[in-house]
Amino acid sequence: MKKGKVLIFSVGILSLFYSYVLSLSLTPEVSVSYLEYYIKNSTMFYVQDVPDLLMPMDVTLSTKELKPYFSRDGWSKKSVKSGRALLLDKGKLLFNLREVNNITTFSFYFFPTNKNIKLVFSIAGERFEKLLVVDNVKPVTIHIPKKLINDNPDAVNTLMISASSSVSLNSLTVKDPK
Repeated sequence: MKKGKVLIFSVGILSLFYSYVLSLSLTPEVSVSYLEYYIKNSTMFYVQDVPDLLMPMDVTLSTKELKPYFSRDGWSKKSVKSGRALLLDKGKLLFNLREVNNITTFSFYFFPTNKNIKLVFSIAGERFEKLLVVDNVKPVTIHIPKKLINDNPDAVNTLMISASSSVSLNSLTVKDPK
């Protein structure tokens, strides 16, 4: 009789332990960057120094470096001299921003391969269209209103980029005019 009670107690404890381990696996407590790269498979690179995918302000980011902001789909894995190629006509930037003011400015430095390329940027259901001209060395700039950017540290903003022809992104700068 005593052995039966010990066995039932052991099975109960083991069941509680397995339930606890299962609940941990269903709700992992990991960084946003880790979640996007390893669990959701959405970002191209995992950079441990950027656990929250926080996009730095007023810094020009080279696409030749391994940055965690590029989606796996839509961007070339390896960068070339002109930057990182936009594949399949669409790519995504995944990022977080904190303390956003009224407007956030994204400046993209592209290397086009054709004369005029139509670029479409979309975030939170809003579209921004720009024309990229080969002879123009100015960056393509979009101004995103605060209402379209989620500044919750656990939320990831997705900026989709599509182009009418092949293009490479060399660098980008994010500014928050005060």
